Amino acid sequence: MGPGSARWISVTSVLTIWNIPSAAAPAIEAVPPTVLEGKNVLLLAHNLPDNLSAYHWFKGKEPLDKDLIIMHEIKSQETKQGKLHSGRETLYPNGSLMLQNVTLKQSGIYNLNIHLKRGDSFPCIHTLETQLSKPSIRSNGTTAVEGQDTVEITCDPPFLKTTYTWRLNGKELPGDTNVSLSQGNTTLTLLKVSRHLKGRYECKVQNPLGVFRSNPFTLDVFYGPDNPQIFPPDKYFEEGKNLWLSCQATSHPKAQYSWNVNGEHWSSRQDIFIHKVNMSNSGLYTCHVNNPTTGRNDFKVKEITIVAPGGIIGAPPVLVTLES
Repeated sequence: MGPGSARWISVTSVLTIWNIPSAAAPAIEAVPPTVLEGKNVLLLAHNLPDNLSAYHWFKGKEPLDKDLIIMHEIKSQETKQGKLHSGRETLYPNGSLMLQNVTLKQSGIYNLNIHLKRGDSFPCIHTLETQLSKPSIRSNGTTAVEGQDTVEITCDPPFLKTTYTWRLNGKELPGDTNVSLSQGNTTLTLLKVSRHLKGRYECKVQNPLGVFRSNPFTLDVFYGPDNPQIFPPDKYFEEGKNLWLSCQATSHPKAQYSWNVNGEHWSSRQDIFIHKVNMSNSGLYTCHVNNPTTGRNDFKVKEITIVAPGGIIGAPPVLVTLES
């Protein structure tokens, strides 16, 4: 049995569950009653009389040629598509009409115009309501390097006559010269993304039929290291005392650290500690920082002078001139 035969049987099976008396009036029922945009709906025709000669489907109350979707002549088995046929409508032998991937534009009145063999005709009318479905977010990446990568974030599907708004970390999207929105606001483009655009993005779709928000999409932005700082800021340290220096740089992920003292490698840690310094510990202390993820590095040089006990700590000597 081919794919076409399977389609006919599946719809016939749906119709058998109704078991409505033959005397009942013809009617149309939407399955499901309210369809989400982008989904399918079956306009189910039941209780049609046996003496049919044709049935025509229209969009609107009146059977106008300009509003014809599709028609079928039973005797000749001829099917003709109308001006409103988009290629996403399927007519079944029992008169039912399947609408696939519906849009908000397809909301409204549907008219099944029944023609009898004796020449009579009458309409069966049903109003179809299409509602917004929950949007989803897609992106060309979940991570980016600051100042280097461009990220596109899109809210799907693109609904008609719908307002799109974006939020970042629960707040209105911050203004940024490198942030642009497509026409209709469905796509957000972050040019050479910056760190303050890191976080959870949500899109909201709204029109007269409803309001829906997407699940959050998280963008991780890698940055740094920024120019490092060495603490404490003191330059002079007393001989015989302990020396502790800490290098700190803003970076995501955390930077890697190393120290050179007077041009020679000293440590691969963020902090250095020297127990009971002496005069030989004076010199240039250089902190190197590196972020393998961003491929960036920087350094900071600090001059350290060891002074004799009781010397001036924390500031250079000041020359005082006395006038006679």
